[in-house]
Amino acid sequence: MRQKAFEKYSYLHRLDCVADFVNLACNVIKVDTLEEMMPIALPMLEKAPEYLIQEVPKIHMPVVAAAIKPKNRKGLGTHFTAMKQYLSDLADGIDAGKPVVSHFPSMTPEVFIAMDVVPLCAEALSLYLTGSYNDGIEEEIDESEAAGYPSHSCSFQKAPFRAIEKGLLPEPDVYVLTTAPCNSSNMLYQDMVEKYQKPVFCVDSPYYSDKRAFKYFAEEFKQAIAGVEKVTGHKIDVDVLRKHVKMSNAQFEYWYKLQELRKIKPNPDPGMHRALDLAAWLLAGSNELWVDYMKTLYEEAKERAENRIGVIPEGMKEIRTLHTYGWTAHTLYLPDWIEDNCGSSMMECGLSIYPGNLVGLVDTTNLDTMLEGLAWRSYNGVMHRTVMSFADLHINDMVNVAKEYQADAAIFCGNHTCKWGWTYPKMLDDALQDNLGIPCLTLETDIMDKRFTPREVLFARFSEFFNNLRES
Repeated sequence: MRQKAFEKYSYLHRLDCVADFVNLACNVIKVDTLEEMMPIALPMLEKAPEYLIQEVPKIHMPVVAAAIKPKNRKGLGTHFTAMKQYLSDLADGIDAGKPVVSHFPSMTPEVFIAMDVVPLCAEALSLYLTGSYNDGIEEEIDESEAAGYPSHSCSFQKAPFRAIEKGLLPEPDVYVLTTAPCNSSNMLYQDMVEKYQKPVFCVDSPYYSDKRAFKYFAEEFKQAIAGVEKVTGHKIDVDVLRKHVKMSNAQFEYWYKLQELRKIKPNPDPGMHRALDLAAWLLAGSNELWVDYMKTLYEEAKERAENRIGVIPEGMKEIRTLHTYGWTAHTLYLPDWIEDNCGSSMMECGLSIYPGNLVGLVDTTNLDTMLEGLAWRSYNGVMHRTVMSFADLHINDMVNVAKEYQADAAIFCGNHTCKWGWTYPKMLDDALQDNLGIPCLTLETDIMDKRFTPREVLFARFSEFFNNLRES
């Protein structure tokens, strides 16, 4: 039965339709090109529910074209199967009237699931939509700016917060966030809290990254969780927490193994997965299918590595590329495009790097060890560890990855609203180009809005850079 939340909240409905269509393309039809797929898909869609028929023309088909390629298809199919389950569980919780807890992207949702509340990472949902639909989330971005939010504030929050205001996403009952990564996100959260007068629990992120700093952060984390328990009246079920932490541990074990496989020449792991890996990080442990996703990526990459097969076209020289900032959500297929058109394979990126030898797994012995482990994961998490502290952390990460992965080139594709990020490019150039001889390209974009730097401009810049490398 279709949940009422899908009918009420457009963001859930639209993403559910994307999951249905990608599952159809990757798991049912299983052909290699759109030209082969559409004649098969159209008769199937005639029998589909009306809501899906109406949404399919709005989906950005180059993403689907990249998704159904043999090197991407199985991974994308398992990813959107997991996403479908996540959305279904989310809708069930909303329909049951459970409290909705908005959690920041540097937190995974296991502890909230164990409280029997609805964990909503609104940024994660907007990330998918901006890459999956022709117009992405541009309407919400424009409306936010028309309402007074400046263009230099982060679209990663502007769009989903506007969606909440419009009733396209559920209004959270509680907010839980960290003070990292930046002032832009903090101010936007502060405005939402003021607007709706809802409780907020803010985990203060210290500037340093030593043992004393983590002890402070862990206490802040535990106090925030206790605060959520108090205001919702929902206590943590330790057995449920252990079940979901074990899921996310299994997920991260495959993540760490994949990082090792990408050090092999040629790189056996397609770059289109990097942004989706991050999305899976944001939703880690919410269901077993996320483990299946990471396992699928690992097994496919392992098989390619054993057969010495890379991800770029046969006969084209591989340019092993480190992305020192991140991916571009509005063009999810960009890594696939530069593989096929430029011979560039994506080693790692500054937004989704997650060093397994540092982070490890969460100890599931008891409640305290699990909360401590989840705090450690968050402390070292996406846009947290390398943003809240000295620039040396991020620069040293990138230098170490460049060496370990034998990178040939580096790209800083920076989000223009990330003020903290624009302290890095020159220092990264010095560390990578001057000291290691790795050429660097720096360009500016908006991670969520394709209009700031149009796709054609991105493609042209990448083509020029990699063509020059190939000729030099």
